[in-house]
Amino acid sequence: MKKLLMITLVIALIVGVGISMTQADEAKWFDMENCTMCSGMMAEKGLMEHMTWEQHNISNGIISVATVTPDYMEAFGRSCQARDAMGAKLMAGEKMDLCGSCASLASLFPKGLQHEKVATSNGNIMLFTSDNAEIVTELHTWADKNAEEMKKMMAGMEAHGEHDGHNH
Repeated sequence: MKKLLMITLVIALIVGVGISMTQADEAKWFDMENCTMCSGMMAEKGLMEHMTWEQHNISNGIISVATVTPDYMEAFGRSCQARDAMGAKLMAGEKMDLCGSCASLASLFPKGLQHEKVATSNGNIMLFTSDNAEIVTELHTWADKNAEEMKKMMAGMEAHGEHDGHNH
């Protein structure tokens, strides 16, 4: 289920509007069906099952690595294009329903969070960084919350026989 977190992270990259942490805390942390940014990734059938994701804290932010199987690179590209289009609308002021994870990350961009995305032959690498220690701390807190919520989601899926035991 790491792919759910990766998708959330990828989607949130282009979000640049301020949304309060209070709103984020009230929302479901991961909501792939009802979050406007997340739901676009769900449109590419089978994509999530053919991705892996890693997230690592670094001294000035987070590095995220997404890997996609070759047969799903086109779907990954389409999903990124769709996400970018939604992000542009969001940045232009269009109101959207966001899950807690997307809303929390979005709230850091107006404070000065920077992001950089590098396309690779099998996915992408993203950096979320800041020279402001307070923003880095908030970003690490966001990442810790993502990891915590991911563990809960995976445990629930395993309990219901929905997870095959592999990290995707």
